[in-house]
Amino acid sequence: MTTARIRFVGSYTDILRLPGARSFVVAGWLGRILRSTSGIATILLVAGQTGSFALAGAVSGAIVLGIAAGGPVWSRAVDARGQRLVVPFSLGATVLAAAALVGVVVGGAHTPTWFVAAFALGAASIDMGSLVRARWRSMLSSPTSRHTSLSLEAVSDELVFVVGPPVVTVIAASVGTVAGFATGVVVATVGGAWLWSQRATTPRWSHCCQPRLVAQRGADGFGCPPAWPGSCPFTLGWAWCSRRSTLRRSVWRAVQARPGSRESFSPCLRWAAWSPVSRSAR
Repeated sequence: MTTARIRFVGSYTDILRLPGARSFVVAGWLGRILRSTSGIATILLVAGQTGSFALAGAVSGAIVLGIAAGGPVWSRAVDARGQRLVVPFSLGATVLAAAALVGVVVGGAHTPTWFVAAFALGAASIDMGSLVRARWRSMLSSPTSRHTSLSLEAVSDELVFVVGPPVVTVIAASVGTVAGFATGVVVATVGGAWLWSQRATTPRWSHCCQPRLVAQRGADGFGCPPAWPGSCPFTLGWAWCSRRSTLRRSVWRAVQARPGSRESFSPCLRWAAWSPVSRSAR
């Protein structure tokens, strides 16, 4: 009877041998540090300034709400324009929002501004893990190799939450709460910039918003999740600002080409496609 040998690390080694793989894996891991440290770092920052952990937890919760609201927008932007164009905007917005949050908390500004800055910080952050997974998908063609890459990314996701918060807490306790908060922001920015600079492994952005592909994928393959209220404000803003864009007209032609698609569109996209703003673009 043949005994199959179990390879605990060997399968990961196989895919990490690919050119550029190790670099973007490490860069992506550093880039997602902020997602794991922003919560505890904000709690320590606010509690250190006010002595109230209740207020600190509430401000930290605003970051989570920002991530939930901004995540789909950044993901859609990457699908439509590619990592090379979108990532710098996210990194710049993250640094500005983080600086604003530290400024309003340390400067003793009105408490509502703390929540606004925290929400902006969460909304500005982009999911680096998804960007790394997209690179794996563009590099690997074998289903087995892709499965291995997803397993590796799952380990990275867990590891970043194991390592990040304790390190930030130690820095905040030994150096200062601002230093602990800044550590996560700096590491994530450096990691994101490093990932962005690796052009050789950057996947080509998909023309998923062209009428042909939208028609093939259907209404569920485009836009915000159906009936998800959190994405409606962003969809409405996108509808207004890009009312003359090719993307907008492409959606309209694709919807017209699919019988019954009007009923299947989410409320957000129905507004975007049949509002007076949209009609003015047509």
